[in-house]
Amino acid sequence: MKILLLLSTIGALTLFIFTRTSMEFNLSTHKRDNKTYRGPSSLKNVTKLSTQKSVIEKSISLKPFERIHELLKCWDNECSQYSSDDPKEYYFLLGDKLALEVSNLNIDQIQNESDISELLNIFKIENAFVREKVLDLIQQLPPDEKIKELLTQSLTDNFEAKIVYQTLIELLIKYPDDPKVLQKVEQLILSGPHFSRVYFLERLSPLIDERTFAFFKNLLPKLNFNSQEYKLLKFAVNEYSLHVQGA
Repeated sequence: MKILLLLSTIGALTLFIFTRTSMEFNLSTHKRDNKTYRGPSSLKNVTKLSTQKSVIEKSISLKPFERIHELLKCWDNECSQYSSDDPKEYYFLLGDKLALEVSNLNIDQIQNESDISELLNIFKIENAFVREKVLDLIQQLPPDEKIKELLTQSLTDNFEAKIVYQTLIELLIKYPDDPKVLQKVEQLILSGPHFSRVYFLERLSPLIDERTFAFFKNLLPKLNFNSQEYKLLKFAVNEYSLHVQGA
């Protein structure tokens, strides 16, 4: 009986030692494999992270306009670091990067005609966030013929109501007597995209002064009496008249 008990104990102990040794061997192999092997998906992520790191390091070393130039190149020719299966997402991400770089520009960095030309080239990018940031800088600059020409032309092909409004503010404040500017403003109010017209006319009152009052008043007979545009313009014109009478 004692012999049977002894044999049973020895057998159990042997099985325990064998099982533990096997588990340690498998764990060691698993760690080694994880350390030395990466599948295609893992390698792709490592490559992408490496590319992004090199792009960031390069970006930090560049001057503001140089960083913008690098991004503009990616706008015309797809760059791998912003690549996406969805083209819209690609330009959305790139537009955000451009807008950030433009917002980091200081007005003191716009020192000559060349810098103004650079700024206007950026404005040509069809992205509302980018154009908004460029307009923020342009508003701090003195009147300039090239700026006026580009902003006036942009009213023809720009359908972002907020950007149209910001552009009109810039044009009416700095070039209120310019025939080309007034012609574009008239075209917008009479036949521009409905939402852009309404957005602008709802916010027109503060822009009317002694230089533009007659121009806007003379547009009233050209609008449909029952239209929303007529009512909004009439309100803005009347509000200025009451302001003058009160003064």
